[in-house]
Amino acid sequence: MIHRIGVIGTGLQAGRRARALAGAADARLVSVAGATPGAAAAFAAEHGIRAHPDWRALVADDGLDAVMVCVPPHLHAEMAVAALRAGRHVLCEKPLARTSAEADEMCRVARATGRVLACGFNHRHHPALAELGGLIGSGVLGRPIWARAAYGIGGRAGYEDEWRADPRQVSGGQLMEQGIHVIDLFRGWFGEVAAVTGCRGGGVWPIAPLEENAMALLRHENGVMATLHSSLTQWVNLFRVEVGGDEGVAEVRGLAGSYGPQVLEVWPRTDGPFTATRREFRAGDRSWAGEWDAFGALLRSGSAGRASAEDGAAAIRVVEAVYAAADRPGWEKP
Repeated sequence: MIHRIGVIGTGLQAGRRARALAGAADARLVSVAGATPGAAAAFAAEHGIRAHPDWRALVADDGLDAVMVCVPPHLHAEMAVAALRAGRHVLCEKPLARTSAEADEMCRVARATGRVLACGFNHRHHPALAELGGLIGSGVLGRPIWARAAYGIGGRAGYEDEWRADPRQVSGGQLMEQGIHVIDLFRGWFGEVAAVTGCRGGGVWPIAPLEENAMALLRHENGVMATLHSSLTQWVNLFRVEVGGDEGVAEVRGLAGSYGPQVLEVWPRTDGPFTATRREFRAGDRSWAGEWDAFGALLRSGSAGRASAEDGAAAIRVVEAVYAAADRPGWEKP
């Protein structure tokens, strides 16, 4: 079966999704709706698809099986709910919504309509991170004890004028925008978060109350302690995550592209001589195609999948708890 897909949005993420679908054997991008008719027409011409006059017309199109929501977070809930109620499956960018309450409502509508609702956590599909998850799950590292991550970029000139810096469109700064990917990975690897604390701040761009830097400390229900620094003042793109268990330590660096090649290194526990295994993944960024494959598998299964959407809501709750703890020092339960 070829799934017919419509995309709402014409920006960077919509382009990535369109390119991933172009290589999929089980999907075809057929239409787009943008912020303006002109933006939709230009995107449609580039990808050889048709343009709808607005997003409501797109979700009402019975010629579509699924909709991809690739717009700023303040629009996610309204658009996704409308698409679900129109009978469409939905893949929505992260964060799933502006707030956990909005995300929970999206999940409730997905349950009521029996449609698939997924959150766009493409980092799950980077091969080095997927392999690290396999090492954790198989016990190669032993019992997980701790994890630490750094994920940062350098903000660009005019950042304060972008939608990501507009509190009317987003509910958080760099932790909600980028660090939430790591929170999703941590929850997938270690389970639910029992409590969090953290701090956040800014000073380079006039984007308050949104943060440029956030540092979070998570305590998982199974005892794993994890730290995350999400930064807009890294000045060079950086991704690094380490996991320590009682039988070894593993680290992933890079995400392809400007973050550098993905590298996975594993150091088993030993008194010496010390050895490590190293794998480097140089095939470029295939995470978007991998995410479509996972979403397409849900559509083929005929089940009303909501697991990643519920993970999306839970990840927002963790970020909200970090913000609450940062503003009122102490531990907070998500």
